[in-house]
Amino acid sequence: MKYLRLLFVAACLPFIAIAQVNEPVKKSKKTKKTTEPEYFTFPDNIILDKNELNKRVEAKSQELTAWIKKLGENKDPNFKADVNEAMKLFNDDMRKTVTVTSKKNPEPVTKPVKQYLYNLARLRYDNVTISWHNAEYVSNFTKQPDGTYTALVAVEQEFTGIKSGEANYTYHDVTQKHIEVTIKMRDEKNINGVITKSYVEVFLGNIGVTEE
Repeated sequence: MKYLRLLFVAACLPFIAIAQVNEPVKKSKKTKKTTEPEYFTFPDNIILDKNELNKRVEAKSQELTAWIKKLGENKDPNFKADVNEAMKLFNDDMRKTVTVTSKKNPEPVTKPVKQYLYNLARLRYDNVTISWHNAEYVSNFTKQPDGTYTALVAVEQEFTGIKSGEANYTYHDVTQKHIEVTIKMRDEKNINGVITKSYVEVFLGNIGVTEE
């Protein structure tokens, strides 16, 4: 894998319209366009195409948005299968956490992602919209002890949940968050141990609230 340039063969998926506007991960406004590198250089001299990596990260954010919407509008008490599917975005890592705030409890509360998804499904909104704005990398990718690479993406999350009926309740908030992006390299070898293909897998990690 060392000194190997990995280029994604990812489809250029347009953002799906779920009453939202997802924006691609972009460079800092302070960085001039002419100096923007075309590739990410990882530790171990691994180089990844920046545009293709951004597409993969965007696709994961779309999937997360779709699951949040589906679980938030859940009417089926048997929603555990959906939660398990959503956890695949986090590499089925039950240690991953999400930090949330609310109008009633403005102090940030951190809980396991799976618990957050369960709680969301029990709220049973009639309509959920979620959008992500102004996304940009705020750290370089660093190698972790397990061999994966992680970086942080800052994003503004807008969430609206509506309940009709007697309650006629609407919850809306805009929160500055940072999302951990995890890159996992995987080699496919033949019977002689020679690498024939190299894969790049993208997962989401901890989701936190950015302190003002």
